[in-house]
Amino acid sequence: MSTTPGNEPPAKISETFNASDADVILVSSDNVGFRVHRANLCASSTIFKDMFDVGSEVSGAQELPTVPLQESSATLEVVLPYIYPKRLKSFALEQLEMIYQIIRALDKYGIERGMEAVLGCLVEQSLVGDTPTDASTAILTLALAVHMGRKHLQDLAVKRLVKDHNLTPEELIGLSKSPAEHLPSATPCFAKLRKLLIRRKEALRRARESASTELVHALQHLGELYDDGYGGYITEEDPWRTRCHSLSAALFLWDAVRDETTSASMAELEKRERAQFTRLERDDSVSEAFRVAWSSQLECLSGLPDTL
Repeated sequence: MSTTPGNEPPAKISETFNASDADVILVSSDNVGFRVHRANLCASSTIFKDMFDVGSEVSGAQELPTVPLQESSATLEVVLPYIYPKRLKSFALEQLEMIYQIIRALDKYGIERGMEAVLGCLVEQSLVGDTPTDASTAILTLALAVHMGRKHLQDLAVKRLVKDHNLTPEELIGLSKSPAEHLPSATPCFAKLRKLLIRRKEALRRARESASTELVHALQHLGELYDDGYGGYITEEDPWRTRCHSLSAALFLWDAVRDETTSASMAELEKRERAQFTRLERDDSVSEAFRVAWSSQLECLSGLPDTL
């Protein structure tokens, strides 16, 4: 960056930043001018302060000095409000595709107030409340928390990811690619999180093997109770048909819950497959045997590690 008299004025001036008493013009990469105040830039950004301290002083110039920047006008429209002390609305991720440009600019110029606003917005969306947002937002929150050195928020993000998102190690690789590219300091944390997901997956696999064996034995025994040469016309009310329906539902549900790695996703499965649970519950003995296995998986999930 350099501070020079503006020989060629920008193609247009921002409607938001067009102060009549401005003493410097920031020019975006797409040639839009932002008339702002040097004192506010220096107060909010050590980068701008150092630049003005070592930059050339313009004396006797008729035009305001200009500072060419690499950021687009769309990015600067979001970033520059944070150099002024007035109270702002909460940061909103209306254009998620711009989030990395915004973070990069705020971080580049050391505008801490803006960085805090972005982190606060991400925390509100991904870590606050009982209903989880998509995993990608939680992963971005984790990356920014690591970058800014917020250990407590990092721990909260990890817990939310492993407890509320049915995330596999393979999915993590894909979802963390962009955050890792833009916030490389988070890369070691993502590697640890992937190892944690692998450990959880293996522990759950072992627990399911044990629960599956017990469930199959129980269901086989219940099936054999009616395997006595029962003949004749089978009606809808016949207990054998009822038990067959329950056995079928139990096997279907146990297979369906195979890849669920959080208690939240298991609860969603129970809602989604309500019809199968209704069939299951028509036979108390089958339902009880299945619930033992279901509870075993929930108990295993509650005991899995959730910290790095």
